[in-house]
Amino acid sequence: MDPRGDSFDCLPDGVLHHILSFLPFKEAARTCILSTRWIDLWTSTTNIELIENYFTEEVDGEKQLSRSAFIDFARRFIHDYQGRKVVKFRLCMSSPNDYQSDVEGWIKFAVSRDVEEIYLDFPEVDPHQEQSFELPSILFEHTSLRVVSFTSCTFDPAELIKFRSIECLHVERATLSTRALENLLNNCHFLESLCLRSCKGIDFIRIFGQNLRLRYLTLEDCGPIRGLSIYTPDLRSYKYFGTIDRYDHLDMQSAVDVDIDFGMETEYRNLGDTLSENLRGLCHVNTLRVCSYTQQILSSGVEPFYIPDPLVNMKHLIFKTGMHVYELPGIACLLRSCPCLETLTLEMGATLFLNHYEYPYGPVMSSQRFWASQMLPFHCFQGYLKTIRIDNFTMSDNVLDFVKFLLERARHLQNLIFATSKLTPWAGWNLEARGLFFRKLSCKTASSTIQFSIS
Repeated sequence: MDPRGDSFDCLPDGVLHHILSFLPFKEAARTCILSTRWIDLWTSTTNIELIENYFTEEVDGEKQLSRSAFIDFARRFIHDYQGRKVVKFRLCMSSPNDYQSDVEGWIKFAVSRDVEEIYLDFPEVDPHQEQSFELPSILFEHTSLRVVSFTSCTFDPAELIKFRSIECLHVERATLSTRALENLLNNCHFLESLCLRSCKGIDFIRIFGQNLRLRYLTLEDCGPIRGLSIYTPDLRSYKYFGTIDRYDHLDMQSAVDVDIDFGMETEYRNLGDTLSENLRGLCHVNTLRVCSYTQQILSSGVEPFYIPDPLVNMKHLIFKTGMHVYELPGIACLLRSCPCLETLTLEMGATLFLNHYEYPYGPVMSSQRFWASQMLPFHCFQGYLKTIRIDNFTMSDNVLDFVKFLLERARHLQNLIFATSKLTPWAGWNLEARGLFFRKLSCKTASSTIQFSIS
């Protein structure tokens, strides 16, 4: 081999095609400029992405999407494609009904090349209207698909059962049914990841069975539903976004990472006992993300200071919070209920303000007074809590009051990390602001081994 030459020139086309298959479609296309040999090599990539947003044209000095350029490219590429196999096929475009025959032809093309992963995303289509794009039946006859993702598509939910080899299913903005979902879970035995977002037609979600292989589950805005019950022995990650109504039963003995967000709620209701009961099903969880709603409601139960059954396996607690005084009682309650907590993260954001909120301790206290009043023990402070991280941090008295409280109580704290907001990065803070920040955190710390960082 000539050491002065391009080592890739010595490789056969088959090897180069294999290398290109690991690149995103857009990056593979850019290899055409490398040399004359590479001009057409990328066109046989097994990873095809037809994405309308990639195509722009300049109009009056401004870049705008060029629909005609996208359609022309997609037609030429599919017509000239010489590869025998497509591993991944992604189509993302608006108004697919305007080119129905083309879109159906492209889907059939992918099926004819024994596609393993298919992603169909029509973001501007309303799937609940008659004009939404209906998927061709030939797609559901391709039973060897491993990964399927539909966004804003119309199809017969009963057809999903035909994907017997499916491992990952993502359905967004579509109409499903309770029976179709149960049949899918009972018959698609290789399914490991299920994500349902903004899906209608499901009146009850029941995910139950010793033989389920489901490991990753996401349910977002799939209401209104009459009930939700989950028990699956291999589940590792669970994310929920919706209302608390009918949030009945959780039993997640193997779950590691759980994110429960009732951000669609608007009214205050005395549901602290209901939340505590649901949290009992998370006693084996290692990482829990807690929303603003839970922080405000949790202390409204019979026991406002503790969850009756401590979360002894909880190692990492994440609060999605604005650190408003309404959220502090729930934060304190959860901290007391996680005696073995090692890492505490605050993901700073907006507080969810609830109509008719009722403070659980009489007159509303300021942040400083609230933490000064906390006399009941926090067992995680005695030997477990090692790391505190505040993401999207901006100068806030309520946050600094809480951090100061932790510094004074956590005996074995090792790391205190501030990640400042992109809008107000640490590099942009002037000397006065930095000095104020450090003065507000000045206190006698319980731990002598704290490493402090801010960025």
